[in-house]
Amino acid sequence: MTKTPYEVRLEVLKMAQEQANAKFYNQWEQTVRKADMNDRAPLLNEVPAFPTSEEILVEAQKLKTFVDTN
Repeated sequence: MTKTPYEVRLEVLKMAQEQANAKFYNQWEQTVRKADMNDRAPLLNEVPAFPTSEEILVEAQKLKTFVDTN
């Protein structure tokens, strides 16, 4: 069954959100490991910012452009 344009857009948006969240959690894990290895909790002040709606929409637009052109 063919998906409607709305369904495709929703899938692309979900993919973008998953990618942004994965990037955030990877950066978070690296920061925590760095703090653990160095025994220095102040490094946790360098935590990455959680992805904003705008950042997710930018990623979604990139994915949509790829889907539309290929």
